[in-house]
Amino acid sequence: KEEIVIDKLTTNNKNINNKNDIIVDGIDEIKITFASCCRPIKGDEIIGYITKGNGITVHRSNCHNIMDIEERIIPVSWNYNVQNRYPANIIIKVEKKDNFLLELISKTSSYNINIQAINTINNIDYNVYDLIVMVEDTDKLNKFITVVNQMKNVIEVERIIKWEW
Repeated sequence: KEEIVIDKLTTNNKNINNKNDIIVDGIDEIKITFASCCRPIKGDEIIGYITKGNGITVHRSNCHNIMDIEERIIPVSWNYNVQNRYPANIIIKVEKKDNFLLELISKTSSYNINIQAINTINNIDYNVYDLIVMVEDTDKLNKFITVVNQMKNVIEVERIIKWEW
């Protein structure tokens, strides 16, 4: 299957009207998956990795899992004509405070951002919330991170890349 993908890339260079999230030049029908390690969202710089028998996996360009790989890497781009939501991991470090989650959920609601998952890590001095939020693009995510960072008792907010293989 890997050879079929490479063959399509080298023999078919026409511009295709694509309804997929990701555009791979010259290919209109190929399985695309988003890497769970770096969770790319629209607006991120991305790169494609041709898997062995499973289509193309899209990573953020700065993902540690593909940084040192040169073979089977192909250029891909976002299709800005498609409007979808993508999962993004953020970590929020906050001083111990009652009702913080309630305030956070209120913020996500007012910014039309869905929380897909929350993991709470309790520490003696502070709490850490590991969230997966569903957002349309990096602009919306960055605005949300700025708003959360301005909330009372918030120490730090950061988008992260998970370490996994």
